[in-house]
Amino acid sequence: MKKIMAIFLMLLIGISGCGTRDNNAGVKVDLESKFDDSIIVGVVGTMWIMEDASKYLDGVRLAVEEINADGGINNRDIKTLELDDQGQTMEGIKIAQELVKNSKLRAVIGHWDSHVTLPAASIYENAGVLMMTAMATTPELTQNGYKYIFRNVPSDEIMGGEMAAFASKQGLKRIAIYYSDTDYGRGLANSFEKVAQSIDVKVVDRTTCFLNDDDFERTMERWKAFDFDGVFIADCMPDAGGAIKRIKEVYPDIPIMGTDGLDSPDFISVLGDAAEGIFIATLLDPDDDNPELVQFINNFRKRYNDEPDVYAVQGYETVKLLSTAMKAAEKPTSAQIAKALRAIKQWPGLTGTLTVEENGDVTGKIIRKKVVRDGKFKYMPIS
Repeated sequence: MKKIMAIFLMLLIGISGCGTRDNNAGVKVDLESKFDDSIIVGVVGTMWIMEDASKYLDGVRLAVEEINADGGINNRDIKTLELDDQGQTMEGIKIAQELVKNSKLRAVIGHWDSHVTLPAASIYENAGVLMMTAMATTPELTQNGYKYIFRNVPSDEIMGGEMAAFASKQGLKRIAIYYSDTDYGRGLANSFEKVAQSIDVKVVDRTTCFLNDDDFERTMERWKAFDFDGVFIADCMPDAGGAIKRIKEVYPDIPIMGTDGLDSPDFISVLGDAAEGIFIATLLDPDDDNPELVQFINNFRKRYNDEPDVYAVQGYETVKLLSTAMKAAEKPTSAQIAKALRAIKQWPGLTGTLTVEENGDVTGKIIRKKVVRDGKFKYMPIS
């Protein structure tokens, strides 16, 4: 039923766009006949099977509405084409191959999953189409010398290193790592361990995917023998939630920490009492006095009668950053927009004062930490 609904939604898709999916012929995107002289931007990701996607799209749509109300891009409206790659590599490739055929497309915001984003990025790069992801964290994405590929989120390398340093500041010296057997999980675990070794924090064990009860019990006994004093989780919700619950049953007081994979709006409700005391790296502190963030939160509440989450922030900020470059570009081409993006320095974003680096990474985002205390998130001071 979910798959049927997703296909149905594809037929009704977009703010001002349309797309259809044909299982035999791949994704069909007819921009040439469906759009006027607007600035067309593709928005691609795991749209309807991920609960987090709804507020991400709300953030994207709010940014587009504000930009168009303020004159658009040099008096041309932005219109978005929302497409769902379902978190599947081949689906992402099909969408990318179809999008790059259309001359009216000016940029793509996407994809979400690293294993989808990497092959899709090579297609956009080879076709000379600009892509900026707000979600994919694999370090490899910006290590290929690409001209047209950008990332507005800290990589696993940065996040893993940040949490290793945080563990050290908390006085933890012997860490066990639980990771998912994915590009995300392995990359994050590797980055944590690399930095940990340089600051005298020892990774005593790494394990992935408890195969059964016996495997779980052996792992817990092994960790006990290693005299560990903390756990780093390199996995995403909801799968990470199940592992955390089991670990907490055996070691209820052990410090546990993770990064953006745990930063889900339903983290506390899913884990219940097991969420208590867990530290999470995040890009959003809703009580921060950053004027750009305060204005966004107020506008989001007014528009949707709801509170934004970190995904809404990422969607909104990425559109605004991209539109800043589009306005500054000499011509609305990928080459000129990419050039204008790389010229952005000290830009006032929602998540920090941002700079676009030569390799396409956006730096300056403030990585915050929050901890669950008495069933609620408490945001820690920036250190």
